[in-house]
Amino acid sequence: MQVQPGSSQENRLSPARSIEDRTIETLIVQNITCTAPAAERVVALNNSGIEAHIMVLGGGWSGDNVQLQVEITNNTPVQVQDFAFQAAVTKAFTIELQTPSSTTLEPMGGSVITQIIKITRTSRGQPLRMRTRALYTSKGQQHKIQGEYYT
Repeated sequence: MQVQPGSSQENRLSPARSIEDRTIETLIVQNITCTAPAAERVVALNNSGIEAHIMVLGGGWSGDNVQLQVEITNNTPVQVQDFAFQAAVTKAFTIELQTPSSTTLEPMGGSVITQIIKITRTSRGQPLRMRTRALYTSKGQQHKIQGEYYT
């Protein structure tokens, strides 16, 4: 399932696939924890010149809540339009994506899209697992990049 910006509905994921089952285009983020120091940037996606970094805000979990910030850059020589970042979490969590700063990425790192993600734990004892997807248009063609974030 996917969450549109501003939505606070709960989303569910199927169990994570083994590393062997994942495609090359799917980047698995294994070294991020929600107890990472504030503003530590970890590469969450890096495919075809589109790069997304996730940062844990505010020092990590505060009770059952954590805030993340996604920063996306375009390192290609062409503009990216209609950019949308989507995410889904397991049933032990709820997720809310705030409105992104833009839907357009200028070429060669000329701009950055930022988006805040708010996550609430609704059931204890479960690690955070979040699947991410980025959809965008470049040179008139639609593209999709997928990834996974877990602690």
